[in-house]
Amino acid sequence: MSVVVEASDAEAPKPIASDERLGHRGPIRRLLISPEIGALTGAILVWLLFWSVGDQFGTAAGFGNSLDAAAPIGIMAVAIALLMIGGEFDLSSGAMTGASAVMVALMTTSWLKNGSNIWLAVTASFIACAGIGWWNGTMVNKTGLPSFIVTLGTFFVLKGAKLVFAKRLVGKVLIGPTDKAGGFKSLANIFVKIRKYQPFDGRDKIFVVAAIVAVAVLIFGLLEQSFIRRRTARSASLPIAAAGAAAAAVGFIMLLNTNGVGNNILWATVCLVGVIALIVGFARWRYVTVERTPLVTSPEVLKRLGIGCVLFVLGIVAAYVISRHDKTVILTFLPSGLRVVVAIAAGLIGAALAGRTLVRTLKAKFVILAAVRGSIMVLATALVMSVTVLAALELATIRALRAGLFVSLCILGLLRLLSARSAALKVSSAFGLAVGLLTSVAVIVFALVVRATSHVHRFRSGLLCALLLGAAFLAANAFLESYNLKRTVADPSADTWGRRATIGGAALGVSAMLFRLLYSGQGFRTWVIWWIIITIIGGIVLNRTKVGNWIYAVGGNKDAARAIGVPVDRVKVGMFVTVALAGWFVGTITLLQLKTVQASQGDGQEFVFIIAAVVGGNLLTGGYGSIIGASLGALILAMVSQGVPLALWNTDGQFIFQGALLLAAVLVNNFIRRKAQEAR
Repeated sequence: MSVVVEASDAEAPKPIASDERLGHRGPIRRLLISPEIGALTGAILVWLLFWSVGDQFGTAAGFGNSLDAAAPIGIMAVAIALLMIGGEFDLSSGAMTGASAVMVALMTTSWLKNGSNIWLAVTASFIACAGIGWWNGTMVNKTGLPSFIVTLGTFFVLKGAKLVFAKRLVGKVLIGPTDKAGGFKSLANIFVKIRKYQPFDGRDKIFVVAAIVAVAVLIFGLLEQSFIRRRTARSASLPIAAAGAAAAAVGFIMLLNTNGVGNNILWATVCLVGVIALIVGFARWRYVTVERTPLVTSPEVLKRLGIGCVLFVLGIVAAYVISRHDKTVILTFLPSGLRVVVAIAAGLIGAALAGRTLVRTLKAKFVILAAVRGSIMVLATALVMSVTVLAALELATIRALRAGLFVSLCILGLLRLLSARSAALKVSSAFGLAVGLLTSVAVIVFALVVRATSHVHRFRSGLLCALLLGAAFLAANAFLESYNLKRTVADPSADTWGRRATIGGAALGVSAMLFRLLYSGQGFRTWVIWWIIITIIGGIVLNRTKVGNWIYAVGGNKDAARAIGVPVDRVKVGMFVTVALAGWFVGTITLLQLKTVQASQGDGQEFVFIIAAVVGGNLLTGGYGSIIGASLGALILAMVSQGVPLALWNTDGQFIFQGALLLAAVLVNNFIRRKAQEAR
């Protein structure tokens, strides 16, 4: 699509033809190829899932419990992520948390006549754990053995030592209580004290103001990084922005002070239209605009548009045709003969999917052994697919089927519409705008259907508002991409301010949510604050320091890193010591919370820490990953552990989620890394 700059923009920087091979990438594209995107998306989806099926999950108490459960996992996941990025594993990390707790408990209860001061015990445990981490790193460096072999040996040594010393010194595997030890209360106040602040009258007002400012600053940051600035602001567009701001403010205030469906719809419409006008007017005032090209269609775009509309309509039909009150199990509902048909059909689909790969392989080069192996794989895939479908039909009800079809078909349709909008913008700005507005209307329809067919209050209010705001931003974005010239080259000043505004807006938004949670009357343990601090420090070390560059280099190729002067051995030892000290910290705070410790505590938890790191975007092969992603992975696992029982599901189901998350995370991480490499 050719770009023509309006005459009024003559003083603006000369536009450059769009070329995806150029170095500049917009903020959304950078986010989509970042290692954190999988964990961020997963966290949102998991939260939405359990929020939709559990009454208590979305409350302040429920989210506070998730944060409490995530904190110790997150602290360990940060250290494990650093080690994995460096290309190593530590299978003794779980046992390390238990060993540090056992050592402190034994010293405070059995050492000397009445036990030792807990500060002395914690210091001794710190030194011991650091020594074990040094031993792991040194053994990996000196022997050249894989780290999982070395640390597996350490795991068994720690596991046996905990049992031996516990049974020898106290005659049982349960050690404690330790709360009578000197210094216990002061140490517990620092690390595990429950902080609780009562709500006050101005809490919600402060939260709303902070949230609005956060969204405004975040949008400004995204615009700065996406579009070309004008050299001279276009004052003629200020009235549009001012009118939009006034309409948004009036609509919002009236929503807070009126009741009734009719009034709510009216003022919500005024507010959303005002938001769109504010964003579009501000963009036309500050950024370069282009002339609108005539409406030109494309067969490929129309095909995507048609598929998206069909999928979306089918989802809406499913919401009204299938009963939302029927709790009959799907497999029981189906006749016996139809069950066989479904099983065979599922098997054939699985065989067809696996057979495509086999056919391509054999076309390239026919080998009898490869044909036999491929045939066995096709049969195995067919069997697994058939069993999986039958198991899903046995677990799901008609009501669940309705919700699944409604949500999945509508989301697939919306994704297809978004894809069509992106393609349409390359053909014609007018066509792109039309498809973008159609997508926004589809989101509004989806929101209204949710409200009309649901009896759950949180769907009829909270989800409705979120979807309507999303529709407004989609509509505003459609206008922006159709009328404003996107940047294809870097602008250091705009990028700097844009990144600062984006980070500041996101930080303010998170702070606003934490503020509301803090003053909700729901207490949380101090270790949540320690988790946030450790995550921030880990992120700074990895992305802003020389040590972080060394870790990436060692994980990518240790020989090449050594050749350019990176102290590979010291880096590895430091990473193992970091993991061991994280184990010391988590073991200590767990003991401070429970006041007692089992000799087997921590055994097997190393897999949970690794899963959290992998779900957070850290590759098993090293050289790529994220600290923030690791903490998000820990939050996902905590939400699963809290959400399954709150949804009244079988609590063993959380292990199914963990396995599925691990597999999905590995696939998503590989895909994101490939896209990131292609974008360089």
